[in-house]
Amino acid sequence: MGICGLHCDRHCRHYTNIHVPYLENRGITEMRRSTHVAHQVIVLLVCGVIGISSIVGGTVVVSGTSIHGPDSIVATVTLSQANAVSLIERHGIPILTVDQAKISAVVLASPEEFAWLASMKLSPRAVPDGVAEQQGWKPGTDHGRDFHSYAQMTALLQNISATYPDITQLYDLGHSVQGRTIWGLKVTDNPTVEEDEPEVRMCGVHHGNEYMGAELCLLLAQYLTDNYGTNDTITDLVDNREIWIIPMVNPDGHEMGTRENVNGVDLNRDYGYMWGGWGGSPGPFSQMETQVMRVNALENAFVLSLSFHTSAAVVNYIWNYKAQRAPDDAVMVALSNQYGSRTGYDVTEGYDWYQTMGTPMISAMDVEVTLTGQLRPRTQTSKVPGR
Repeated sequence: MGICGLHCDRHCRHYTNIHVPYLENRGITEMRRSTHVAHQVIVLLVCGVIGISSIVGGTVVVSGTSIHGPDSIVATVTLSQANAVSLIERHGIPILTVDQAKISAVVLASPEEFAWLASMKLSPRAVPDGVAEQQGWKPGTDHGRDFHSYAQMTALLQNISATYPDITQLYDLGHSVQGRTIWGLKVTDNPTVEEDEPEVRMCGVHHGNEYMGAELCLLLAQYLTDNYGTNDTITDLVDNREIWIIPMVNPDGHEMGTRENVNGVDLNRDYGYMWGGWGGSPGPFSQMETQVMRVNALENAFVLSLSFHTSAAVVNYIWNYKAQRAPDDAVMVALSNQYGSRTGYDVTEGYDWYQTMGTPMISAMDVEVTLTGQLRPRTQTSKVPGR
């Protein structure tokens, strides 16, 4: 089963997962995208996708894992070894992007991990901070000014819910390891009634330092509510869909500026579907945050889900864990090509880009879109979240 994600920094790249489960294997589909995109273009693309119309107990505290934050080293590595990507992933080192020719990758490593990469003859070379910041692989010194904090995100969601009570309901879905509420905003014309209509889900910040995921979710929430009743397309979507928006899956990591949660686990490797023990995950759904997302998926019949990330300029559809094409491959490729044609991004099956295990897969359709966007900083008068 699965869900979705997206990451980004000041000059950011984000990717979006669109998940669509099918009955035979409860599979999913992923896709990624990027370029300098205007805010409303991104939201309209998301709205276009919306128009197409999920066992575990307590949390395991992980020891011996690395938490990758602002002090980590952004480095390039060579992929001359056939199993280099899986070797890096299994060691718990986050891969930020892989070039299309699979000659090299960009990773986020602690000093100890950097030394390990060298010992494995992967030729790590540190990327200068200025380049890493420009590419969105590392936050700039002023990133706190450009993105909503957890408290600001909470206040904005509460304000949207209070302003538009007829089409929104704000849910406390559960809590992170440090006790922060994971908020879910439902946008639909009868938010307190369970209607027979397609349910979709958008979520951001599985990786805490991929700040743009939250911003796009907040932007989408504002765009849907601000334009309801005046824009026919938006009104139709809200009237005939149940749209869930979860801006911060990993609020602790977001506040710490780390990729992983406070236990050092990569939440985007902690899901049960094709779990592989990657990213420091000791078991399927071992963390409170992924358990929250699982319960939300089980309680709602999502037909499509998106998860926003940042780091590359690729539209990536499922599968991510194997080369075999999904039964709904034609639909996934068509959706991915639509995103790619609008953004100029490369389109690829996830496994063909690089393999991942234990990623969110909860709905009928999964697509990851990795975006590259340079967004305006937020101001006091701006209605649009920016960076």
